[in-house]
Amino acid sequence: MESVLSQIFTSDYNRTSFEDNVLKPIFLNSVKDFVLYDEDGEQEVELTDTEKRTAKKVVKYGEFKTHDNRKIELYEVTVEDFRQVKIARVGLGALVKKLIIGNNAVFATFKYEDVTNKHWRFSFIAYDSFFEEGQVHTKETNPKRYTYVFGDEDETYRTAIDRFKELDSKFQIKVKDIQNAFAVEAMSKEFFDEYRATHYAKFVQFLTGDEYQKRGGKFKEDVYKPSPFLTSVFNGDKKEARDFCKKLLGQIVFLYFIQKKGWLGATDTNYKEGNGDKNFIQNFYKQSGENNTFYPLWLSKLFYDTLNQKRTHDDFTMPDGKVVKIPYLNGGLFEKESEKFDHLVFPSELFTDLFEFFNRFNFTIYENSPEEHTIAVDPEMLGHIFENLLEDNKDKGAFYTPKEIVQYMTQESLIEYLVTHLGENAKDGIGQFVKQKDKQALTDTQLNEINTLLDKVKICDPAIGSGAFPMGLLHEIFALKERIAFDLGFKVWSPATVKENIIQNSIYGVDIEKGAVDIAQLRFWLSLIVDEEEPKPLPNLAYKIVVGNSLVSKFGDEIIEIDWEVDEGAQSNLFGNPYQEDIQDLLNQISEKQKEYFTANNRNKPRLTKEIRLLKLNILSKQLELMIYTNPFDVQKGKKLSNAQKDRNSEIEGWKRTLEQINGLKTNNKPFYHFDWRLDFPEILNPIINNNTGFDIVIGNPPYLKERDNAHIFKPINESPFGKKWHQGKMDFWFYFLHKSIDIAKKEGKISFITSRYWLNSQGASKLIERVNDELSFLNVVDIGKLKVFNNVAGHHMIHIYNKGKNDEFIYKSLSEDVKHIIYDFKTEYVNIDILENSIVFRNKNIIFSKPIISNSIETFPLGNFYDTSIGVQESVDRISNKQFKLNPSENVYPGKGVFVLSENELERLELNKSEYLLIKPYLDPTDVVKYGVNWSEKKFLIYSDKETKELIENNIEYKNLKNHLDLHSEFITSSNKPYGIHRARQKKYFESSKIIFKGMFIEPEFTLDTNKFYFGFSFSSIIQNSKNKSLKFLLAIINSKFAKKWFIINGKHRGAGVDVGVEKLRTFPICFSDKESSFEIIVDYIIYLKTNFIDELNHKLMITYFEQVIDGMVYELYFPKVLKENKRTIIEHLGDLPEFTESTTNFEKEEIINKVFKRLDNKDHPVRNNLFYMRNIEEIATIEELKE
Repeated sequence: MESVLSQIFTSDYNRTSFEDNVLKPIFLNSVKDFVLYDEDGEQEVELTDTEKRTAKKVVKYGEFKTHDNRKIELYEVTVEDFRQVKIARVGLGALVKKLIIGNNAVFATFKYEDVTNKHWRFSFIAYDSFFEEGQVHTKETNPKRYTYVFGDEDETYRTAIDRFKELDSKFQIKVKDIQNAFAVEAMSKEFFDEYRATHYAKFVQFLTGDEYQKRGGKFKEDVYKPSPFLTSVFNGDKKEARDFCKKLLGQIVFLYFIQKKGWLGATDTNYKEGNGDKNFIQNFYKQSGENNTFYPLWLSKLFYDTLNQKRTHDDFTMPDGKVVKIPYLNGGLFEKESEKFDHLVFPSELFTDLFEFFNRFNFTIYENSPEEHTIAVDPEMLGHIFENLLEDNKDKGAFYTPKEIVQYMTQESLIEYLVTHLGENAKDGIGQFVKQKDKQALTDTQLNEINTLLDKVKICDPAIGSGAFPMGLLHEIFALKERIAFDLGFKVWSPATVKENIIQNSIYGVDIEKGAVDIAQLRFWLSLIVDEEEPKPLPNLAYKIVVGNSLVSKFGDEIIEIDWEVDEGAQSNLFGNPYQEDIQDLLNQISEKQKEYFTANNRNKPRLTKEIRLLKLNILSKQLELMIYTNPFDVQKGKKLSNAQKDRNSEIEGWKRTLEQINGLKTNNKPFYHFDWRLDFPEILNPIINNNTGFDIVIGNPPYLKERDNAHIFKPINESPFGKKWHQGKMDFWFYFLHKSIDIAKKEGKISFITSRYWLNSQGASKLIERVNDELSFLNVVDIGKLKVFNNVAGHHMIHIYNKGKNDEFIYKSLSEDVKHIIYDFKTEYVNIDILENSIVFRNKNIIFSKPIISNSIETFPLGNFYDTSIGVQESVDRISNKQFKLNPSENVYPGKGVFVLSENELERLELNKSEYLLIKPYLDPTDVVKYGVNWSEKKFLIYSDKETKELIENNIEYKNLKNHLDLHSEFITSSNKPYGIHRARQKKYFESSKIIFKGMFIEPEFTLDTNKFYFGFSFSSIIQNSKNKSLKFLLAIINSKFAKKWFIINGKHRGAGVDVGVEKLRTFPICFSDKESSFEIIVDYIIYLKTNFIDELNHKLMITYFEQVIDGMVYELYFPKVLKENKRTIIEHLGDLPEFTESTTNFEKEEIINKVFKRLDNKDHPVRNNLFYMRNIEEIATIEELKE
């Protein structure tokens, strides 16, 4: 079958041949009710006038059912000549949607009327729900289209052939089989995995000696002897060598894409005909001799002397002497960054293997969207390649953003931007237009206004990575302008020109990584190439997508924050008004020359680069002179300076040193690296030439990093004025990016981020939360929760979109099944949507996305006002772990052996004396504690050695046994008080007082009372009284209730399936006190007894469950007294007599009391039982117990 498929796929389209050789052999005997209509039976679809601008004819020619009873209909669509009505392709989306009826799917072949030497497409089109059980949602979403492009005689179509052969092997074809045959994700993953793990890795290993191999699911690094080029070309800098490899392979991938257009190795300069060699790179390599000289003699010639240079008639001499045509591309992609690169020589097998690998895949120049997938390697893969190169990004918090997330964030940001200018009344129509490309709810006047607004929008990603978000916005803006042109009947439509204008007018980006910027620029160039019918010089993006530090401006090693708003009076006094005018003129010149550079050719680029450089140096020197003059600081001899004065003096001295460097740079042509938002993008951000500064949309996926493990990355930011203002302990690095985005966004601008969600109730985010509350409003929040967003990244994530200004309400959407459900704007089983008020979500220095569960009319007090809390001891180390043992195997030591935490047998073997036994404390492990109970069956003990005790162990002979034990294990002890003291001992009162113990992270509340002076580790915390008249048992009843569980879920940090409630958060828990606290205490006594003593009756567990339900009802009555009273569902007043336990009460008497109370309250006619059952119908309680949607 393989040869037949290859023949069909590489030939011009012929329906009869396709039916006889593909459809019938695969489906006829493997599906149900397979039918193909003859010419008389085929059904022609009636087309509207608008649809006729897209398609000439649409016919249904067959149908069948899969073996899981899903209907698939077969259509053939004859489209208009693409070149004549390029803009008409926007109508195909609506036409495709029209063909899908109910929950059917469609196989559609798209072909031209004249099929000779033309591509044709075979698409599988379905709504997501086609693959799921349940009702289809067709109004609010678009169908997905998965497409193979056929008809190129030079292609192997390896993926399509393999997939269709697999489909042919199925005895009974089901939906999943068809889905697998058209699955673009599997093909993309296969390409990327081999690209990274084999080919990129080999180039890197050759230069640097570093080999990355996947072992045990993770990439491990082995180091070998590096190439001499690492020193001679890259000065020993492995990162620079990796960046070179990344760009080199990116350049080659780029050529693989454009050779598909027939522009390489053409016979003449009529590139529109696409008569070049579609397999140019492979043939070029073969002609060169396939040897080690390929890069220095031929590939570098193609890159730097050909694609980057204008030549007479575009001539290029091939290795065999033949003259072919290669276009001049400009843009900077093929600029030589160093003459040293000429000396590089790579082993030929690296290129041989690389080209063989590339040739196994079909490359397409169309970048996939979430709604349209071409089953081939597309330009989006370049972004995937960059952001998932683990050895480069594992420590930078940079992760590839899935396309569904990108589309959602870009569309929502554009909707909010347009609504700001057109008004809330137009929001529904704008949303429909942006998401569905449906203009029905908009007037032609509004479409023209939208078109103008899209020309004006300014967009920035401050951590651009490979450019996913700006690329996404480019695609969205282009699609909207394309639709507007189609609907309003624009006669002139040039896709490449429109895209170039969008990039020039609207797109800005910054990244600290040069390799990221290289790939981002490459993707933008590819997006232009897609729509060009013939090559033209690419724009230069050097001043649009910039290498720089978004967070701090550095000049060399100096942190220099230019003050662009120096007091005007000072300027006037010293320099007069001409000074301000001079700065304005220089900034305007920078802006104009950077615009000119965008389209400059190679002859003008060096001149413009030099002029822009000098202009920036002149402005920097002038501003620094002004700053130094307006901030005089004289250090008097002998006078001691305060820390603030020292910092100020140090800053001014830094200005002076930088001014000296700048003045030196003016006299030479040495490069200087300095990024300043207001200097590099003056037309957007500099107040000297723009009264309304800022971007309309700031969007991104900033790096996630904790300071504890990344102090070297935080340090330069922390030391800057920006960092000193916003830094705080336990913050995440991405907080800085949201702060910076607030700084650079325009008033009423939109900020759109995807980040972790832990910040919402983090102590380390208090400054950020306060600033968000003061300066921003939520517009749209998507709680992604624990759903997987990024490969190799755990945690809970969220999308947060803001307005820099004040709005009342926002949309809150939570997903529970699949990130792809993010497109649903309606509630489903797996998507919940609420409208929340900005005014209610900022509570207790946290952000809580729910309505308050307690009425403001109820008086509550923070738990911390009446109780004290602490986490447990941190031993460092309790027992020897497997990892520690593997790193340091020792005699008489084994994994699991106790160090500071001992089993009963280990304790006995130490043969301690009385003095030493005083340091031994009973110890609880997490498995020992359950709700209302402790099970200490496997006894463990802690060597409690605080700072005082460790001195005794070290210096007093009385403690020799403990000393010998700790000396034996000293290599494994990591405590800061090692080897004789535990790391964090905590005060004894938190262990030896009566206390409530709880695990800091839990799925269900498991608080228990301890009066036996147990100690415990830092996975536990304790609550003790700081006010003797406040009962621990009353508190225990409340915090073990369903009400408390809901509070913990809302206010705690979500980790995996559980919730993390630290002591700081617990101190804010709202306590509602009562004059009936004794009733709570008595029932808690009943439960504790039942948990620790088994009553030999069938209803033992039932009694525990029922009394816990009674506690739940009593707690509801505490917090919702009015609601329960109005609904006649109170509990406490109906409890009746509850006998207390006393010290003299025997176990027999306790059991008798418990049984008697249980039977009375559980009687089917008792109001407590009935009220517990029916109170679940009350809205407030149904919400807490999640019985209400």
